Amino acid sequence: MIEINGSYWFGDFVDFDGRRVTRHSFDDQGDTLSTKYSTTGSDIMPLLKTIWEAYANFAKPPAADPFWNNPLFWMESLPLLFETLVKILNQAIFDELKSPLLPFLLNAKSLDKRIELPFINLSGQKVNLVSIIEDRQ
Repeated sequence: MIEINGSYWFGDFVDFDGRRVTRHSFDDQGDTLSTKYSTTGSDIMPLLKTIWEAYANFAKPPAADPFWNNPLFWMESLPLLFETLVKILNQAIFDELKSPLLPFLLNAKSLDKRIELPFINLSGQKVNLVSIIEDRQ
């Protein structure tokens, strides 16, 4: 959940299929184009890779047991999960990395769920990370 100008919203910061992040745009002929980005391979996005590496360093430190067990998978405390994710983001060194992703909150819903929008443009907005909630529809 985020706070923007005193209003509370939740939604998705990226279109994520479990492996890759997708950005939709138009090609030179005006056709819809879906570009997929990942942390490795030919479709790498440096910003995504930086965040992934910070996460991987937390989840599996260099001296970790070879039978890696992701500590976030079993975490039941949402406050601890939130604190950990913010810590991971703060440890990622961005060095003004450019992102091809638009600064949108996708599938945006107000906290009371009375307002639903396909997206909110966050460009130029001060956004506060407030909480993690489980959206049970």
